[in-house]
Amino acid sequence: MSDAPKYIVRRLELSDAGAFYSAVRESIDELVYWMPWCSKDYTPLDAENWIKTTMQLWAADAEYPLGIFDAVSGAVIGGTGVNHINRAYRIGNIGYWVSSRHTGQGVARFAAHHRHNLDSVNWA
Repeated sequence: MSDAPKYIVRRLELSDAGAFYSAVRESIDELVYWMPWCSKDYTPLDAENWIKTTMQLWAADAEYPLGIFDAVSGAVIGGTGVNHINRAYRIGNIGYWVSSRHTGQGVARFAAHHRHNLDSVNWA
């Protein structure tokens, strides 16, 4: 039995746009209600623009969006991150979404415990 993780949590890159688009389209009915960046007519360009936005948010230290990936295939299977940050009180909202076919498999729980990319954030 392998101890290798089933999932990887990391920052999104422009090369992830196609896989991100696929995961969103697969879950569009669930996502449009919860995610302000998602709409019924979501396109590959929207996915690319969202990833560019995540990069800008990281650069501005405003929010910290991350992708959740299948460790074997590299497919995007969701997203997580911290937003609505209040540095004075050192709090923020941890959000997530998991593509429909991957729900109920512990993906969100894994992501909440393995968000190592946030270790370097200055929360003060």
